[in-house]
Amino acid sequence: MNRRRTVVISITEPGRKAKLPKGWHDMLRLAFQDYDPQRLHPENAVLFTPTMAARLARFARKHRGANILVHCAAGISRSGAVVEALLEALPEYEDRGWMRRPNTHVKVLLKRALGLVPLGYDEAHNGAHDSRIKSTTDELWPPRPISD
Repeated sequence: MNRRRTVVISITEPGRKAKLPKGWHDMLRLAFQDYDPQRLHPENAVLFTPTMAARLARFARKHRGANILVHCAAGISRSGAVVEALLEALPEYEDRGWMRRPNTHVKVLLKRALGLVPLGYDEAHNGAHDSRIKSTTDELWPPRPISD
């Protein structure tokens, strides 16, 4: 992987910072917990917000065409939600086939920030939760050129 042509979206728990190698073209760090506000969670939980979603959407649009690496401390559902929303918004990227179980709250807010979900739409209870196994790191890459 060419780090100079790759941007990173790094997701960690609040108060933690992933130790990632240097040399990436650009990096966006977000810190939030893997909770859905519709479900039971601690009162002081740090949830994914519309502001975070807007920052992530701007970052992805700014670097459209670059390799995108989505890193998550746990790799269970936050990164999966980001990857799935970006794949829908940026169809030129290919899915590398990592198994994911996306956090529906994160996915809906990001899709809304990317203009894919109308305001007021809530898919939290429509069976959108993917039950496949997780990956610790998901990658998005621009498509391979089609040769004649």
